Amino acid sequence: MTDPAETVPWPKDFENVVAEQLTGFTVGSSLAGDTNLIDLGLDSLRMVRLLVAIEDTFDITLPDAVLSLETFQTPTSLWAAVSAAQAQR
Repeated sequence: MTDPAETVPWPKDFENVVAEQLTGFTVGSSLAGDTNLIDLGLDSLRMVRLLVAIEDTFDITLPDAVLSLETFQTPTSLWAAVSAAQAQR
């Protein structure tokens, strides 16, 4: 059986940065791609903190066009935005 943490398309650094902003996340758990981040405590202030942490960690700038609730809804949608920004560097 495959470890779920090995099947996610993002690095552990991404998951750690996201998890730091989730009040409802259990430390040591893995984030599933479709996890609703808002349900785990990601509010507007934490979204801004998460944005800054992601940009600092991955040395990118997310374009204004992707700064939406939909982008921050799940790890998959957020990682898609991060990956696209990395490809534009």
